[in-house]
Amino acid sequence: RVVVHGTLVDVYSVGVLFVGPAAIGKSELALDLIERGHQLVADDAVEITKVGVNLVEGAPKGSIGHHMEIRGLGIIDVYKMFGVRGIRGKKDIHVIVRLESLDPSKKYERTGLDEWYTSIMDVEIPLVELPVIEGKNLTIVAEAIALNHKLKQIGIHQALEFDENLKKRLSIPANEPPQVMLEAEDDY
Repeated sequence: RVVVHGTLVDVYSVGVLFVGPAAIGKSELALDLIERGHQLVADDAVEITKVGVNLVEGAPKGSIGHHMEIRGLGIIDVYKMFGVRGIRGKKDIHVIVRLESLDPSKKYERTGLDEWYTSIMDVEIPLVELPVIEGKNLTIVAEAIALNHKLKQIGIHQALEFDENLKKRLSIPANEPPQVMLEAEDDY
């Protein structure tokens, strides 16, 4: 078992572990996700246990339970605020999202073709590095990360499909007029 500084939320049945520096917005993001119907597993201290060869799960650490610290507000009890629908006792960790302040010199993933992983107790877990930018709706992005993960689990890789379709389109001879996008989607 290891304890990680982060926030674990069940988003559309996908265990998403948010990590990053203090005050980056992990708890506020989780609170927004809970408000939208997702479930908090643990905030601030996530106790992670290896439960299989390629599987780790997270749970709240000790007495913290389902409490959260929201800077400017203080400690809140998610169970008392949202009821049983807002919490979950433990959850497999499927994706790690590292929140970080935008670094203009860093190249962030833009196409989805490159996939990154990190390891927790020798279990490889997909990693998404997400720059925090003023005005960016991280809640919607977090939901999209979870849904994209679910699609990949059933064999649908949106970025690869887009890339393959684009390469097919670019191989059309120059003397032929380009086709309308809807016509090219007949193979779906």
